[in-house]
Amino acid sequence: MAQLDETIAAGQTGHIADHDKIHKKANYVFDVMDYGAVGDGVADDTAALDSAVAAADTAGRGTVYLPLGTYITTGIALTGTGVNIQGEGPGSILKGKSGITGAVLDFNGWTNPPHNVGDGIFRDFNIEGDSTADAGKTHYGMDTSGVAGGSFLNIGIRFTGGPGWYSTSGSFSTFRDITVGRPTGADTNDVPYIYFRGWMNGNLFDGVGVRNATGDTDGSSVWLIEDDGTVGSHDSSIKACWIENCDTPENGAIWQFSLGNYNIECPQMFDSSASSNNQTGSCVLRISPLPNGGTTTSGGNYIWGQIPGDEKAVRSYPFGVELLTSRNFVHGVRGFDGRNVHIGVNVEYTSVLMGGRVSGVTSSILSVIDDSTKATNFILDLAVGNFAIPDLEIDNVNSKIGFFGVTAIVKPTVTGARDETEGALKDLLTELAALGLITDSSTQS
Repeated sequence: MAQLDETIAAGQTGHIADHDKIHKKANYVFDVMDYGAVGDGVADDTAALDSAVAAADTAGRGTVYLPLGTYITTGIALTGTGVNIQGEGPGSILKGKSGITGAVLDFNGWTNPPHNVGDGIFRDFNIEGDSTADAGKTHYGMDTSGVAGGSFLNIGIRFTGGPGWYSTSGSFSTFRDITVGRPTGADTNDVPYIYFRGWMNGNLFDGVGVRNATGDTDGSSVWLIEDDGTVGSHDSSIKACWIENCDTPENGAIWQFSLGNYNIECPQMFDSSASSNNQTGSCVLRISPLPNGGTTTSGGNYIWGQIPGDEKAVRSYPFGVELLTSRNFVHGVRGFDGRNVHIGVNVEYTSVLMGGRVSGVTSSILSVIDDSTKATNFILDLAVGNFAIPDLEIDNVNSKIGFFGVTAIVKPTVTGARDETEGALKDLLTELAALGLITDSSTQS
């Protein structure tokens, strides 16, 4: 065990003895090499990794340090608080041993009380599976179930048989610059790259990317968030995320979310392989009802930014954003030549404001399709001048002033005598009548 007092500059390399590794100040460092790890991609380093984690757990704090190397493991379980893991970037790899069935890195958290992984920092390493398809979908790269207050930074995940990143319930954590690759057999076993169940609340997802490096078709969803039969996710933020080369089948969605009160910045897309297909019913981002009977309201989501699409590259996707639940707000610009937003049947109290189009998008077709048959949705597309407004009224004590929409509000009639033929009162009544807000039946006395 070594104790460092220096703050080390990020990006430097060397051995821990040179104090040129970890951005750390006055904290304990547990180098896995000191516990017998080899890191050659051949030897099973599970025991050494577990020993380093146990030492940090026993100390009540500290960083498990992964020098450059590939560490074979049957799975690492983290159940204590105050334990960090740090590598040197993509060259520090935790790799699942052939035949692994669970997670390579497993945060048991609240699923194994009384422990809880809180306030830990996990950064600058990659996770790899054994490249074997898993029909049971349990060979995860990282399982963050139950994590609260953690920080996950600069982590790459690939070659798993199940979802690269799985979590059931977790809160108040930051996930930044996480890249997840296509699981092996994603199409055959319908495996999402990222799969969240239950309540994922109060989290920040910043710079999370999904990348298909094989060109093969994906499953029905790439990032899937749904309830666990009891509750669903709410009150989190997704921003600066991206999608590369993903290709869902008919009726699929790259992002398939069942959640409420999320702040969602539309993802940036790169080189969508779907441009050569024509996947009926598919979309980039879909907000869906809770599928398993969860009780959390799925609505109140704010979706903003350039509607997902790479100008004309994804016109084969029928929709950029599809809203199948009520009470959501979309505020963005058209990202491609196509139906950028779709409002589903019976969806109510939803607002869509399209503030124009990005360069390269030239189509004048309507970018918002409203199949709701409801009069309570607000749609404004500034690019083509499409405008739809629901009944609108302003209540003030016992009086109402309103625009005269589908259900007209009775226009008040002003009657009685006034003293002057010209003057402030006459001008006011004339202007109100010209605006259509009143009927002026007053007479000069």
